[in-house]
Amino acid sequence: MRRLLAITVILFAAAAVFAANGYRKSYFGATPVGAWAKYRSTTSYGNTADAMRRLTDDQGRVRYSYQTEYLSGQFKGTKSKNTYTFNKSYPADRDGLDYMKYIAAGSAEYQGKKMEFEEAALEGIRKVPEYGPALVFEATETVNGKETDRYSYTINTPTGPETGKYWLSDKVPFGVVKHTSTGKDATGKVSTIEQVLADSGVSVPPPDEPKAKSRKSSKKN
Repeated sequence: MRRLLAITVILFAAAAVFAANGYRKSYFGATPVGAWAKYRSTTSYGNTADAMRRLTDDQGRVRYSYQTEYLSGQFKGTKSKNTYTFNKSYPADRDGLDYMKYIAAGSAEYQGKKMEFEEAALEGIRKVPEYGPALVFEATETVNGKETDRYSYTINTPTGPETGKYWLSDKVPFGVVKHTSTGKDATGKVSTIEQVLADSGVSVPPPDEPKAKSRKSSKKN
């Protein structure tokens, strides 16, 4: 009886966590070290090929990389790569959309030039609007052969409201099968994005990259 009660308490606690974040369930558990996902995106500025990967952990801290290459538009041929290290409190299996609020260190590489994030930049990144609490479940549907849960959302960003939808699955790395959004950029121009999962899997992580150094004042390292 005590075991049953304990399990019930745990289940209620887990449900409370997911409800607080807007998720019906955990979608992000299929993202071990070495997991990767490739996306094709159509944006107002051109089409892109995007790739997200979970790198080797740094002393128990989760690390991701995100690469983008513009395939068309005014930025055609340009490439960028960001690498993020998160603090140890990051619940990677439950908070897969709002990982930026847990960032402890990171770097950005654009056209071969690399820059480490300063603490002021990290503080700003941690304050970006969160998607999880804004999610509203709409329906379950199949996207490119994958069963997903569709959510809508509206968040307030520094440039105005952003509306969109997420199609989430607990069977793919990083949980996102499709994402659409509409908002405005810093110039006031309407910006749209449609991102669709093209391929995903788990493989041996690439040769380890130099770990970014956490700033001394970073929170919860």
